[in-house]
Amino acid sequence: MAKQHLSFEMITETPNLLRVWWNNLNVCQKRELSIHLGNLPSIMNLKVWPKFIEVVTRFWDDERMVFRFGEVEMTPTVEEIKDCLDNIGTCQKRKNHPDHHILLPDKPTSAGLKNMLLLVSADWLDTPSIPLVKFYERWGHENYYKNFPNEFHDYGSWRHTQTLAFAVCLLGTMVFPQDRGNEIDTRIVMVTHAIFEGVGKKGQVKKYFNLAPIILADIYRSLGKCKNGFPFFQGCNILLQWWMSKHLVKTYETQKQKLAEPQKESRLDHYEFHLSNNRFKIHNTRESWAKVFHDIKEEDVQWMFQDFMSEKIAIQGAKCPFLILPGIRGVRPYNPSRVMRQFGRRQILPFKGDTSRYVFDYNGCDKIPHAKDICQEWSGRVNLKESMAENRYEAGYVDEYKKWLQNDLRDTLDPTPRTGRQIEDVQVRLQIQAYHFQQEWDRREQEFQRKEQEYLRREQEFQHREYESQRALAFATQELADAGSCLIRLDLNLDDQLNTLQGVSMSSKAVFAEPHVITNKFLIREEVEKARGGAGPSAF
Repeated sequence: MAKQHLSFEMITETPNLLRVWWNNLNVCQKRELSIHLGNLPSIMNLKVWPKFIEVVTRFWDDERMVFRFGEVEMTPTVEEIKDCLDNIGTCQKRKNHPDHHILLPDKPTSAGLKNMLLLVSADWLDTPSIPLVKFYERWGHENYYKNFPNEFHDYGSWRHTQTLAFAVCLLGTMVFPQDRGNEIDTRIVMVTHAIFEGVGKKGQVKKYFNLAPIILADIYRSLGKCKNGFPFFQGCNILLQWWMSKHLVKTYETQKQKLAEPQKESRLDHYEFHLSNNRFKIHNTRESWAKVFHDIKEEDVQWMFQDFMSEKIAIQGAKCPFLILPGIRGVRPYNPSRVMRQFGRRQILPFKGDTSRYVFDYNGCDKIPHAKDICQEWSGRVNLKESMAENRYEAGYVDEYKKWLQNDLRDTLDPTPRTGRQIEDVQVRLQIQAYHFQQEWDRREQEFQRKEQEYLRREQEFQHREYESQRALAFATQELADAGSCLIRLDLNLDDQLNTLQGVSMSSKAVFAEPHVITNKFLIREEVEKARGGAGPSAF
């Protein structure tokens, strides 16, 4: 058993702002989300096992787009993802608006984003990705409309897009995450709008879509990227965990005579109870999970889910022996003929074709390359015609399959991590670096502004104290000068009075001067009061 282990980051919990926003939504808004996104909001309540995802990624065959455990091949399918998300509301919507078409998530223009979100103006949309907080501070609460009234046509348009904005953030942070920074790719706005409103010009019949092909394309892409050293899983690792663990829980229920029916309650809400009820052990170490996957045998796999619902199963394209799935960040081929047992059918010899042309990332392209091929293959897709096996949970395989598989895997590497080699998504790496640089720049700018405001405040306080000190000093100086002048005049007055008494003894002069002293005392007090009041001194 190889000792090396992959290590990369992924979404492990719901962002706090998204959780608060969800709690702020009313019953009608949550029902609207359920109609368009199905059970998808339930992923906010699931526990994530990062080591499980890291270990299972080792077993991904990025050439054949399958997990390979020895001679056991499995891969997530469009139908399994779609069935997981479908509920009564989405199925009813599909009856009214069939989603037969495949959505091409082209990058919208700034003007296109404003139209989708019914905005008048929004400079914050002029970036390749948008922070979650920008959506939350505009739509996150019933009272937030009044904070940005000039950005919306009116309250009605704001109200109409509130649920859509939440869906954008749910998809952008937990289904198609860019990194841990909660930045949302603008393509997700286009995808969400298409899911909610359909696509088509006024007067034309609108086309409707489901999310499963896009989700699956990004899971495939992320498995290949992270196996080769990319530091963040940019697909929905929560749905991947749900899918793989359900296939590892072997059940022995009575064979059902027909496909499952859509439920009102979310299948994801009962997922953890299903694991617990079947005593599925959740390990704490990579080594323990690695042993689980190395020891997988065909008889250990729950090949078909008990709640599988899809009647029509796309098995190949119009001309190619495979289908082409466009995701948010790249395109990947999809060949379900390699995993027929997951549809309750006996495994036949898989269809083969050159898929290398359809393994690419967009890397800055606004429009998706090979768009015509993708749409033609999907619109002319061939559905599975073979009937379901008698034992749909263990449908088996044709006699030639094992020999074919051995030949197909000849000279291929064992599915272990390839150390010392990394394949980078340059655009995403630069976006991540730019995001962290912008975060640090904003932090430092805020710190500078805070210090600058503190300096200005202290400067103003100092100037105010200095002004008050100078004013008090000037007042005291003037009062002292006035008092001194009064004393001088008093002294001169007394001298004049006393000098008139020639030949009189000093004791007699004192008796004579006493009433003059008292009078002058009151005159001095009056002069001081006048000086304090701003009037000039009198010439007494």
